[in-house]
Amino acid sequence: MKKLLIVFVVVTIIFLFVNISFATNETTVKDSVISKKSFDKSNYWDVKKSANKKNLFKSKVEVKNIKVSYSKKVKIKATVKNIDNKRPVNSGKVLFKLNSKNLGYSTVKKGHAYYNLDTKNLRAKKYKVKVFYQGSKNISSSKSKATLNIKKMKVKVSIENHKSKTNSSTFLRARVYDFEGRKINYGKVSFRVNNLFISNAKVINGIAKVKYLPPNIVKNYTIVAKYMNNSRYASGINKSKLIVSLKVSILKWGSGGDIKHNRVLYSNISKYSVASSLVNASKFGTPCVCLGDGKGKSVFIVAGVHGNELSSQSAAVRLIDRLSTKNIHGYIYIIPFLAPSSTGNKTRYYKGVNLNSVTHIKGTITNKLFNFAKSKNVISLGDFHTSQPGAVPGRNSVFGTYLPLYSSASLARYITNRTHTSLILYRRAGVEYPGAVEDYCNLNGITSVTCEVRTPHGKILSGSVEKSYSMMLSYLRYYKLIE
Repeated sequence: MKKLLIVFVVVTIIFLFVNISFATNETTVKDSVISKKSFDKSNYWDVKKSANKKNLFKSKVEVKNIKVSYSKKVKIKATVKNIDNKRPVNSGKVLFKLNSKNLGYSTVKKGHAYYNLDTKNLRAKKYKVKVFYQGSKNISSSKSKATLNIKKMKVKVSIENHKSKTNSSTFLRARVYDFEGRKINYGKVSFRVNNLFISNAKVINGIAKVKYLPPNIVKNYTIVAKYMNNSRYASGINKSKLIVSLKVSILKWGSGGDIKHNRVLYSNISKYSVASSLVNASKFGTPCVCLGDGKGKSVFIVAGVHGNELSSQSAAVRLIDRLSTKNIHGYIYIIPFLAPSSTGNKTRYYKGVNLNSVTHIKGTITNKLFNFAKSKNVISLGDFHTSQPGAVPGRNSVFGTYLPLYSSASLARYITNRTHTSLILYRRAGVEYPGAVEDYCNLNGITSVTCEVRTPHGKILSGSVEKSYSMMLSYLRYYKLIE
């Protein structure tokens, strides 16, 4: 009996111990759950709300629709009221969202919460603005939404008049600003010249530019720069002029001189718009122009091998003036004054040397002329002179040879048939006139002729410029470079 009593006591103690332990563990689990929730910031007010739901005031949060231009800063305002006592709420926080993206929190003060939004990293379109008032100890949570309408900002496009030279590239530039005068660094500008699309260019630090090679023609063009509509900015457009003037290259052969000193010639050519640039370039060397687009044959016309032969030099200036505004499929190189120093000084020879007899001698101006023409891959060279009455030939005529290039004779015959001038053909180049420009060219693979008009040296007889000019036109028509 005593033993049974001892067993009963032991079992009872164990039973009580187990129940006490279980009760203690259950309380610990429950306490840990509550503790966890109390530190969960997002659920904190929900727990309080469920615990004291009957004691909470109702809240109402409002946000208004907003319209703003792209890149401007906007202040989103949320208004929070206690709808039970109609007083502004002065506690808690508002979460601001744009579409589904959290923007941030703002503390409610005197019934308002604000969020400053910079739209420069957004697109111009409509967004949903959502505000969530999270409630407080004695005020319930609430939410609302509105529309943020970001409009495309207007732009200003400015483009100045551009100046360029024939046969030369230039940069077309446009400046792009927003309506507050800030440089735009986004989007593209489309460039057109005379309604022909050139290229699109990115706007970098307020500037869009594109490299452009205008047609090789003296002309004024209209440039249109259009900023292209995009997700941030509206389109903008402006236009200006591209003024293309004649490019005169200077061949520095030690031949420069002042053409104005030759009053007979200068008074005859000053009426042409290209005269001033040719005369100014002549002070520093031999002036040369290149006309055409290069999509065809290349030929050369030269005058002024003898400085006192004026009509052909005047005709060459007239030819440049006319052709500089024409579309030419090919290249036409023209030198109106081969030795400006001789022309300006009204002398036949250059430093006492007859340039039409030394083309074969290295280093002479006419030898440099040949080498320059050869480097440009010309197929032909026309050398234009005048002939004094009573001299040889003393009449309007065209020289050519049969050998080594029969094309010289064919070219000479073509010109004489169309200009009603005399035809003078020699069997072989370099025999009668060794060292002449025409002969040396024919001997070295460049078809060449010499065209003469009748007029005294140092003078310009009536009709002599027109005759030389007609010969030049016939020369070019032979190669189908002009109509």
